[in-house]
Amino acid sequence: MIKSNVRVHSIFRPIFAAITSLFAAGAVVQPAAAVVISQTTQQMPSLATFNGKLYLAWAGTDSAHHLNVAASTNGTTFGAPSVSSNWAASDTGPAITAFNGKLYIVWAGGGNNLNIASSSDGVNFGNQSFVSTLTSTCTPALAASATTLYLAYCINLENVLVTSSTDGTTWTTPVSPPGDASHYSPAIAVFGNEVVFAFTTPPNINGAGATVVYSAPATSPLPISTGWTYNTALGSSSGTCCGSAGLAPLNSSLYMGLFNSAEVPFVYNFETSSNGLLAVVSDQTIPGTVNSATNPALAVFNGHLYFAFKGTDNPAHLNIVEVF
Repeated sequence: MIKSNVRVHSIFRPIFAAITSLFAAGAVVQPAAAVVISQTTQQMPSLATFNGKLYLAWAGTDSAHHLNVAASTNGTTFGAPSVSSNWAASDTGPAITAFNGKLYIVWAGGGNNLNIASSSDGVNFGNQSFVSTLTSTCTPALAASATTLYLAYCINLENVLVTSSTDGTTWTTPVSPPGDASHYSPAIAVFGNEVVFAFTTPPNINGAGATVVYSAPATSPLPISTGWTYNTALGSSSGTCCGSAGLAPLNSSLYMGLFNSAEVPFVYNFETSSNGLLAVVSDQTIPGTVNSATNPALAVFNGHLYFAFKGTDNPAHLNIVEVF
């Protein structure tokens, strides 16, 4: 078993109680403590819910950076990971999501080629192939509707693109949302009948960027850039937008997690406003020892929002938080 070796109670209970009051007004919820997991990671992890379990995927800190996938039935205690000893090494992190009765994993392997594999039980992965002829220089992102798998990635740590597949094998021609320059990994989620795509723009002369949010109808293929709608941007004036984001929908809200230049995590709650655009209705910083220099992974499991990330210790341990 992967054992949790640190539990931070005194700092985080009041902070997460504040998040609860913001995100679940009127509900009586006792937030869990942050957990540091004994496994270490090369880059940002990924989270997904599949077959009644929460799955965590990451690239290891061994010399080959092998991919690891582990499952939890309670959201914090994970079983022994399955390790991809025969797969191309990943210098970034993987992305996972559930689609059409399988758990899919995508990663940038040798030559930055995007690879994909799937598993029907969450343990034994097979059917490894390249995602067309696509390459990525950042950690990719995955999301799925009932009928379509969506993949976001970037080229040369700048141009961000999205492609889609209805079978996990054949992929559409990638499209770029407007204003597609980014130095960070993108985030993608299916929210209602739309695909929501978020990325952080390159730093300006003051060293800060802005996290922008676009949406488009959840179709396959996705529309070209003119078919995407600009929703909002989290500006750099507050210092909250210097890294990549993670996205997860829950009920009528879409949650975004990211870290600022001080490596302090933020959680934002988006809802659809009267004009049909996503807007922030609340946000919360989570200061203290929960810090990271990479973007977090978000997922909903058993009605709770989970937030996983790479720590700032050396070697960097995996961390996971039950936000509410």
